[in-house]
Amino acid sequence: MTTPAFRYRVPVLLACAAALAVGCSNGKAKDKGKDPAEADSAVPVEVQPLRRAEIVAVHSGTAPIEAHEEAEVVAKVGGEVRQLLVEEGDMVKAGQVLARLDGDRLRLEVAQTEANLRKLERDYNRQLELSQKGLVAKGTAENAKFDLDALRAAYDRARLELGYTEIRAPIDGVVSARHIKVGNTIAANAPTFHVTNLDPLVAYVHIPEKEFRKLAPQQTADVVVDALGGERFTGLISRISPTVDRRPARSARASRCRIPRDA
Repeated sequence: MTTPAFRYRVPVLLACAAALAVGCSNGKAKDKGKDPAEADSAVPVEVQPLRRAEIVAVHSGTAPIEAHEEAEVVAKVGGEVRQLLVEEGDMVKAGQVLARLDGDRLRLEVAQTEANLRKLERDYNRQLELSQKGLVAKGTAENAKFDLDALRAAYDRARLELGYTEIRAPIDGVVSARHIKVGNTIAANAPTFHVTNLDPLVAYVHIPEKEFRKLAPQQTADVVVDALGGERFTGLISRISPTVDRRPARSARASRCRIPRDA
């Protein structure tokens, strides 16, 4: 009984050994055919657990940063510059006096007009009293009243022109340029100062039309200033232009980004 069992067990063991030999020889052949560089080309990966986060779409462009308000201050009357009260770089408030012109001639005109006004007021009161008594025609008092109103207007205009000898700042800001010096004789409408309001700053960005619907007022916008070494400021989209610029170089909608000065 033992002999047949042994007889049948040997071929099975030999068959398994042959299969293992063939498998080992095939694997060694494949390893010999590979490039050593390919064998070491493993890619490291980092695995993290799932988490919820925001997806942000970014559009970048270039635009100059401009002042929110600028004003060219001109002289409303002519005259000689007698006094300068501010210099470039000084902060000023709206209505602050920046310089004074020679107002001697205008002061004399105001004094002369005021004297004529007092005389005409006295004549009008006399004509009105005589008209009420029936001593003069009513038209005489009415004509005197017209002359009095005209002279009052001339008096107010003379005082206004005298006030224009003080050149005042129209807006809050910083004096970015001074065009006059003491002793200069300037004419009316001559530029004297340039005042710039730097709070806030604005940037007009031209974007492709396809990006238009992705933007909305009050969205945040980061601005990187090259002149400050790439310093980043965060601003807000103030408004979006409703029109499209059809020129090929600037076929885009312009959005205005307000950058607070203290950002």
